[in-house]
This record gives sequence, C-alpha cells and structure tokens, in this order.
Amino acid sequence: VATSAQRVGAVNTITVEAGALTGHNTDAEGFRQTLGPLAGESSGRAVVLGAGGAARAVVSVLLDQGWFVATLNRTPDRVAALAEAVPPEKRSRLTVGALKPGPATRAVRGADLLVNATSVGSDGASDPWPDSVGLPAVTIDLVAWPPVTPLVSRARKAGGVAVGGLPMLVVQAALAF
Repeated sequence: VATSAQRVGAVNTITVEAGALTGHNTDAEGFRQTLGPLAGESSGRAVVLGAGGAARAVVSVLLDQGWFVATLNRTPDRVAALAEAVPPEKRSRLTVGALKPGPATRAVRGADLLVNATSVGSDGASDPWPDSVGLPAVTIDLVAWPPVTPLVSRARKAGGVAVGGLPMLVVQAALAF
C-alpha cells in the first residue's frame, strides 16, 4: 500500500509494478486541487457528509490544512470508525454526528465549506443536505454525474459558490494514468 492510501485509510487505484500490486489513493490530491481555487490557503470550518473512502480523503486533506471539521453520516458506526482513524493529534479539530437536521444545523453554524462525499445526488433528484438547514458560502459535491447535482443547484440558487465532482475526477484520472 502506498503512502497516499496509508494516510487516508482507503485505496481507489491499484498499480502493477514488477508484478506486485500497490494500492494508492487519488481522492486526497483530487480534492486538494479542487479545493485550492475555492478556498485558497485559508482554512476555517467545514462540514463533510459521508464516512467512506472519499470522506476519509476529504477529512484528511482538511485536517492537514488546519480546518475544523464536522463529519456527518447516516450510520453512526461508520463515522465513529472514521474518527478513530484520524491521528490523535488532529482529533481535537474533528467532530462527528448523525446526518439529521439537528446535528446538521449545529455543524453548519459558522461553517465556510460543505462537502458531499456520499453518492446521494447521483440520481439527479436527491439532495443529501436537510431542506430546513442553510448552506455555507462554498459547496463541493463529489458526485461527478450529473455535472450539476441538486445540491450544487441549491447552493448556487442560495448565492453560494458550488462545484460538482468533475474537477476532482479529472485530477484523479490524470493521477491514475
């Protein structure tokens, strides 16, 4: 397993070198390059939806950059496992909770960034963020198709900056190639 996959705790690309398989993670660098033009070098408060491999990569990047991160997920055990995988010295900047209106309202208070690292929205109709909860200034939806997900559309209508997952997917493809 390559260093990129070890840091994140997830593999999404496998290479064969001299007959040996090596697992890599391109999610982290793909997200880092997508975030850069939107947030620059600044850090603040972020809300991440999900607890799978992509969410782990996003949380890793944000914590490395000094962000305070609230991670919300439908399944408590999965988000707890994500938190346990975070290095102890960074855990004080991470909170976890349920993806429900109450915890979402508390998490988004003062947040600068929302990242959807779930597959919700890939059907072109679903939105993972509770209807009753406002959105921060910047939203990144890692869903690449459709290019404008319901969450991206909603964030833009609310006056925020929002991008879908296509920019991240392009970076990941280049890295995998």
